[in-house]
Amino acid sequence: VIKVAPLSLYAITKEVHELRRFQIVVHKDNQIEIRLEPAEGITRENAFHKAEQAVVAFLQAQGVQEVTVTLSEDVPRQHMKSGKFKHIINDIPK
Repeated sequence: VIKVAPLSLYAITKEVHELRRFQIVVHKDNQIEIRLEPAEGITRENAFHKAEQAVVAFLQAQGVQEVTVTLSEDVPRQHMKSGKFKHIINDIPK
């Protein structure tokens, strides 16, 4: 098991200028879902492709070779109860 700090994943993704707003949801079995709002003049698909490249390259550099990244149908959103906005959401059951 390779652990990756959420802050480092955030730092890599925030450098993707095609994204106006994003959330990364981490699921079990190295499944990552990206919720995004593209920057002005950028398609969702182009923004996703750039974000996917950045995330996969970063994770591979950390030793994570098998990862699946998908574009979410959802847009980034605040937490239902707290109202806080989290860029990285860990959805792995404890």
